[in-house]
Formats: sequence, structure tokens, C-alpha cells
Amino acid sequence: RSFSSGSVFPQSTRDVIVEVENMDRGGNFIGRLSTVDGQSAAFMLVQAGLAKVHESAYGTPNYKQLMDAEEKCRK
Repeated sequence: RSFSSGSVFPQSTRDVIVEVENMDRGGNFIGRLSTVDGQSAAFMLVQAGLAKVHESAYGTPNYKQLMDAEEKCRK
């Protein structure tokens, strides 16, 4: 699947907010990435079919929104 980063993240969006909740044993961060206007990067990627919802998202505030976007993308 080919895509343009501009189709998922508009070119005018350059600054992001990173919220780190935790770190795993491998040094990877667990948290959220969003645009400065509050759009979830995870949601945008799932909605565009470029990412899947990981089981670790269960229980997060936007879990249902992510799952709905993933299901819609599969159709």
C-alpha cells in the first residue's frame, strides 16, 4: 500500500505532543502522540489503514474510537 505522509499528517502539522506514561524493558515508550491541535496520531494512522490497534490499548480512553476506526478500515 502506498501513501503520502501528507495524506495522514497534513504538511502544516509539524509540532507534536508526546505524553510518556511508562517505559518497557526494551526502553520503548508507552504513551500517546498527538498533534498540537489535539488529534491522536494513533487514530489517524489506524483510520488510514497504516496501523493496527495493539492489545495494550485496551482500557485507554480512546480504545473504542480506535477499534471502530480499525473495523471501518477493514470493510
